[in-house]
Amino acid sequence: MSDIPLLYCSLYVILQSNEVKNSNAMEKEGLQRSLQFLTEEGLSLDTLITDRHVQIRKHMRERWPAIKHRLDGWHIGKG
Repeated sequence: MSDIPLLYCSLYVILQSNEVKNSNAMEKEGLQRSLQFLTEEGLSLDTLITDRHVQIRKHMRERWPAIKHRLDGWHIGKG
């Protein structure tokens, strides 16, 4: 693994609605799978930018406290 920092990374995870209890849970499940994949590949994350999803904010605070969690500018400006 290289020590060269990666500045940006986008990862898409496809979930089917029957994999989670409701559509609200899909966002958190997608995040969990994404972070698990990236860490299993040996990547370390410094900062994660997401929307204001309450479950995501709580999950990051409790499960991934070393990763800085920021809210994207569009959602902040939207209120």
